Amino acid sequence: MLFGTKDNKQPAFHINNEPIEICSSYMYVGNHVSDTGNIFSALPEAILQKCYRSCYKIRDYCENLGQLLPSVAVHLYNTLLVPIMEYGSEVWYNRSAVLKLERFERKFFRRNLHVRQQTPNLAVYGEYGIYPLEVRLQGNVIKFLHRLENMPPSSPVKWVYDDLRSLHNCGFRTWVTKAFEIFREIEGPMSLSFEKFLALHGGKMKNIVKKTLLDKYRSNWFDNITNVDLNPKLRSYNEFKTEFCFEPYLNLANPKLRTAIARFRVSSHHLAIETGRHAKPKVPVKDRLCDTCLTIEDELHHLIECKKYSSLRGALFTEAALSNSLNSYKVKSLSSNLASATF
Repeated sequence: MLFGTKDNKQPAFHINNEPIEICSSYMYVGNHVSDTGNIFSALPEAILQKCYRSCYKIRDYCENLGQLLPSVAVHLYNTLLVPIMEYGSEVWYNRSAVLKLERFERKFFRRNLHVRQQTPNLAVYGEYGIYPLEVRLQGNVIKFLHRLENMPPSSPVKWVYDDLRSLHNCGFRTWVTKAFEIFREIEGPMSLSFEKFLALHGGKMKNIVKKTLLDKYRSNWFDNITNVDLNPKLRSYNEFKTEFCFEPYLNLANPKLRTAIARFRVSSHHLAIETGRHAKPKVPVKDRLCDTCLTIEDELHHLIECKKYSSLRGALFTEAALSNSLNSYKVKSLSSNLASATF
């Protein structure tokens, strides 16, 4: 493989008078290397191919089990797919590659949730309580940076790192540049200077980096779901989504009920507030009306106000009230029995 500027006449190489093939890409210790300016430019596609093969295997093995519970899907994702996408990420990390892999990540979870591919990314991550791939990969880069900085001077790997850092100091963009950019983003929240960060022991350093990255993403996530101007599709979602966690309804055994709740929560439905967004031309919010009530048909109207479903709603509310009354009676009875009991 030849790197750098190439002319029309390529040199020939031989071993024992046998010509050596010159190739444009090569698989080296599990990573796909290319002869382009960015040697890892072809790596995302190679990783995606492996991920899709794993997904087909999962589908074949689980075909007779029906729709997978989201908790099972998360476990399979973390054990079978994440290791593929994280492999070697300490070295090849770059934003464009991560974006391609995150599209696959979200596609996997949207399909399991049975919602549209246009469902907001924030809602997908929020329902499962999972952090985007980039958060994990940034952690890998920072931990690798810590390891390289603390390597003994006699290590050949340390020599390469020192050369990269020298180029970085001269104004060239290298792996060290990207690592330092990530560190600067979390330096403030960690309340640690670079020198103090390097002095941390491995286990403590990993815990601090992980906590800082997760807290940073979670804080940004809450800020974004409450910003209705930036994310209008989340206008109802932010009213009831108060925690970044795996939602309990995802453990419901009934897949149809689970899907219906998910679609309603993340605005992957056919109410006018959503269908008007995709109409051509786009319908103004004030004109996305309910056919029966002639008011804006959003999630709140559909669930509580719409006259079309008043009989169904009344029966449901009556059942809920009876259930609450029964539970209240049981609690009061239990409290009375405990009060009169002798221990």
